[in-house]
Amino acid sequence: MPKAKRYRGVILTVQGWEKFQATKTQAEFDENAGDRFTLEELSERMGLSLNTIAKVLGRSDPIDKQSLQWAFRAFGLELNKNDYMRPSSAIESSEAIVQVEQPLSDWVSSMDTSSFCGRNEELICLKQWVLEEQCRLVLLLGIGGIGKSTLAAKLVQQIQAEFDVVVWRSLQNAPPFEEWLDNVLPILLRAQGEDIALPSSLDGKLLKLMEGLRSYRCLLVLDNAETILNAGQIRQYRTGYEKYGQLFRGIGTATHQSCLLLTSREKPLEIVHLEGEALSVRSLPLKGLNSEAGRELFRYKGTFAGTELEWERLIFHYGGNPLALKLVAAAVQDLFNGRIAEILNYVQQGASVFDDIRDLLQRQCDRLSEIEREMLFWLAINREPIFLSELSEDVVIATSKRRLPDAIRSLRQRSLIEKEGEQFFLQPVVLEYATDRFVQVVSEEIIAQTPERLKTHALMKAQAKDYIREMQKRLILEPLIEQLLVQFSSPTAIEQQLKAMLEQQVPQPSNYLVGNLLNLLVHSQSDLRGWDFSSLTVWQADLRQANLTGVNFCNADLAKSVFAESLNSLVSLAFSPDGRLLASGDVDGEICLWLADGQQLLTLQGHPGWVWSLAFSSDDLLLGSGSSDGSVRLWNIEDGRSLKTLQGHTDAVWSVCFCERTGNQSSEPAQILATGSEDRTIRLWNVQTGDCLRVLQGHRGAIHGIRFSPDGYTLASGSHDRTIRLWNVWNSTCDTILEDDSGGVWAIAFSPDGQLLASGGNDGSIRLWNVREKVCLSILNGHTDWIWSVDFSPDGQTLASSSNDGSIRLWNVENGTCLSVLQGHTGAVRSVVFSPAISDDLLLASASLDFSMRLWNGRDGTCLKVLQGRQSGIWSVSFSPNSQQIASGSHDGLVRLWDRQNGDCLKVLSGHTNWVRSVDFSPDRQILASSSNDMQIRLWDLSQGTCLKVLQGHTSGVRSLNFSPLLTDEEAPILASGSFDGSIRLWDINQGTCFKVLDGHTDWVWSVAFSPDGNILASCSNDLSIRLWHVQDGICLKILQGHISGTRSLAFSPDGRFLVSGGDDQEVRLWDVQTGNCLNVLQDHKGWIWSVAFSPDGQVLASGGADRQVRLWDIRTGNCTNRLQGHTGWVSSVSFSPDGQVLASGSQDRTIKLWDVKTGECLKTLRVDRLYEGMNIRGARGLTTAQQATLKTLGAVEA
Repeated sequence: MPKAKRYRGVILTVQGWEKFQATKTQAEFDENAGDRFTLEELSERMGLSLNTIAKVLGRSDPIDKQSLQWAFRAFGLELNKNDYMRPSSAIESSEAIVQVEQPLSDWVSSMDTSSFCGRNEELICLKQWVLEEQCRLVLLLGIGGIGKSTLAAKLVQQIQAEFDVVVWRSLQNAPPFEEWLDNVLPILLRAQGEDIALPSSLDGKLLKLMEGLRSYRCLLVLDNAETILNAGQIRQYRTGYEKYGQLFRGIGTATHQSCLLLTSREKPLEIVHLEGEALSVRSLPLKGLNSEAGRELFRYKGTFAGTELEWERLIFHYGGNPLALKLVAAAVQDLFNGRIAEILNYVQQGASVFDDIRDLLQRQCDRLSEIEREMLFWLAINREPIFLSELSEDVVIATSKRRLPDAIRSLRQRSLIEKEGEQFFLQPVVLEYATDRFVQVVSEEIIAQTPERLKTHALMKAQAKDYIREMQKRLILEPLIEQLLVQFSSPTAIEQQLKAMLEQQVPQPSNYLVGNLLNLLVHSQSDLRGWDFSSLTVWQADLRQANLTGVNFCNADLAKSVFAESLNSLVSLAFSPDGRLLASGDVDGEICLWLADGQQLLTLQGHPGWVWSLAFSSDDLLLGSGSSDGSVRLWNIEDGRSLKTLQGHTDAVWSVCFCERTGNQSSEPAQILATGSEDRTIRLWNVQTGDCLRVLQGHRGAIHGIRFSPDGYTLASGSHDRTIRLWNVWNSTCDTILEDDSGGVWAIAFSPDGQLLASGGNDGSIRLWNVREKVCLSILNGHTDWIWSVDFSPDGQTLASSSNDGSIRLWNVENGTCLSVLQGHTGAVRSVVFSPAISDDLLLASASLDFSMRLWNGRDGTCLKVLQGRQSGIWSVSFSPNSQQIASGSHDGLVRLWDRQNGDCLKVLSGHTNWVRSVDFSPDRQILASSSNDMQIRLWDLSQGTCLKVLQGHTSGVRSLNFSPLLTDEEAPILASGSFDGSIRLWDINQGTCFKVLDGHTDWVWSVAFSPDGNILASCSNDLSIRLWHVQDGICLKILQGHISGTRSLAFSPDGRFLVSGGDDQEVRLWDVQTGNCLNVLQDHKGWIWSVAFSPDGQVLASGGADRQVRLWDIRTGNCTNRLQGHTGWVSSVSFSPDGQVLASGSQDRTIKLWDVKTGECLKTLRVDRLYEGMNIRGARGLTTAQQATLKTLGAVEA
């Protein structure tokens, strides 16, 4: 047997190779007009031989580390230990390029070519340019209706087999560039043999796109590109769309083997500069159809009478424009009984062709009946193909509903609408005209205060799919407001005009007027507090983000309007087996039951802690839940009653799942519930009796995910100990242990056939395992933070994953490529789950810490619905050094400053985009620091309320902040920060720079605290340790161990002799700083301990926890001297006033309570106003019982 080859030297890791390639590609753009550097140029730049450079780029043969360092430094990079490895230690997915035999096609919104006429010469020319001469960018230029899109579609049909990837996208609705790029980029990367992580920056994504165009022969089609150009300025982009120009320039100048095909009415500036007959950028101005092709088009519309000369004159007049001819054909039949001579008399007026088209459309619309005009506008509002039944639901006039089928038939005969299957829609030019006309009509009605269309049509549909609603805002609401600004000159004047129209309204039959006016006011950010809408019809109003404090909706009809949900941060989701119901669990312990379309049915209450996991029984009768309080509950889903509470776990329950037992073992109960816990055990429960059947032990870390195999014989468990265990359910033995190198395993899921197991871990990777062979088949990379959840689609072909990076990814299970990246959440996406019901949309639900739940089309990645909550739970409180102010940080991303004496909110500081986890005053009272899950630290000027600096460097949420003591007037204090990325950073606040990183913890860092003399920094972590660091040199002095679960908070005593800590094990521990010994363990809390603090005199210790109580302890005896009760949510933070008289506690119940330390009396409660505080809904119609309860939770009343 030959000896195994022994490798000497190192090669780049995938991370290092991508880092190097991205920087090299950027340099090629900046220095070499996008062309690749030759090997000779690279050799001169790096000082390496050609052979060595080939090894660097190829990653096939090892080289010495110094050569890699030279290669990196040539591009301004530092070679880190994660950038290289020894080949013998590499266990990676194959990097061989997948040869694509059939093109990957994604033809969203491509055109029907069944009535294609003529254009043979143009097709020959385009094929020559694209295939033979390999042009990189080709523009089809022409006026509206000239046939650009149809010609492009015909071309793509004929040449698509020559490409690896074909993607068609319409810009008709002007998608922002990054939205378009996020949608298209994963499709181009499907041809890769392994997934390539999408960069977080826009420029990085552009570079990735260019790499894809180089690696594969791709054909991109961008239809209707004129929509991203500014109509008022030649060749200038609309504000916010300039990056499209960068795309065109990059594709036109860089070396690659792909082609971008554009259709546009205007020529972008980049093409003007780059095009040429001998260059790789070309434009083809489209002329009209010739007489023969024009007549052929007419033949599709029916029979006409005319001489050869009349035909030539007619087609010549309209420049052979296919859309114009199509409209003319309908008009000739409608107006002139098919006689060409009579239409020629009309066209002698001599308007330009394009004006003629709009004039024709105008004349066509002028001849329409009222019901036909009504339907044309509704089709423009809906923006996409729609069923007749859906149109009927939009219409408010009873007679119009009855005449709807005839009106649609007539509009089709006039060639004004198109049909696709059973759905109807508008051709782009007609859609644009109808939208513009609708906006103009409504604008005139508002100016004259004579609402008609405002009554019969909705400006936007609040209950529409999310992406449709965003189009309606962008293309109807915003242009309307712009037109009104021209007339009224200021937003205030517009508001006064709209308010005047509202004041004229009296209780009346149902229509859209008030809802439309409200949408305009909300979109204009008008202050609606205290407005009166009593007894009015308020339809299709999107009020999710509106502050409606004190608004009167008494006896109003609120049907079809949308309000914010009372959603807190969501951490779990589950669909019922029939796909009819969806359950969600949140950080307040609430469980909500929803219909699959997002309508809330019930709220289940009982857990005092986070609901980490949910699962439905197979018979759809029960819901199981696991919570951070260590309990498991079984619920009746019909009435929401808690049937049983299963006790036995000694720590948080992370995962639950049901198994239906049939047949073989008569001794086994019919239904089993499995639960996995932080206590490192799995319990199997008899669902009928609630008895614990067995306890499975073996994991050495918390168990975050458990799943039964589809046949019910195997239970898989994923743990923080970096293993997955497969258990035989019958005999409770562990058959297999799979080692997962991704770090702690957070999520697992079986494929529907039970052959595959997916797991997600700390490092952001997903592994697919062959269950039978017990081997890892592939590693899916792309997420940039740990994986919270994975789930297979019902057909097993797609895997969904959600991550702390805020994104959802859809993966092709067969080849491991990323199909799409779903973005929209602004916080960690804690759960993602497919509906078991097979549907065209492949319904997918996601839950996030950003207070929202989203429903997605799992096939194309579009967002169908957003259920948005608004919460202001308090994460952190801190007294100012003079005791007069209190700072708080909360769920809503805001920092608030409160007056201690009267409880008023003095300032609201906005800037963070996620939870504010920590706040701390500088010792000199000049600066307030805040940290957030958005990975940022902000420094605020307290006198002005402005942000001075944003400190960036952490790669995950920043959980804790602490300023060092101010020892001298000359020295500025140091700011320490601890993060979920496991690191501690020390910051120079004057420079805004990090001058030291303390590494050592192997898990989340929950808290940091300076000693009173500023020489020692203490930190605690989810890795069960407390570390003491020497601040000056960053050396770890001691590691204190004793907590058996994560440690969340710590504080030094005022004399620096003692350190106190509180953890998930429900213990408060007192430590001797000098020896590191644990002096005392204080036990009385019944849940996680979130916060601890010493009183200024060092005699009293305060602790706040998940049991919703604050406890005061005598430091000498260790006795609990007082339990401060009153909070209805977790107590997240406690802080003593510097004078020691008052203790502040911040809670998830959205309040801050001030307590008298001596008596335990609650002196004052500071409360953040809820979104709908005082909103009157007495007698309001159109709200379900659940919606009424939600609104009341958010502050509404029935007064």
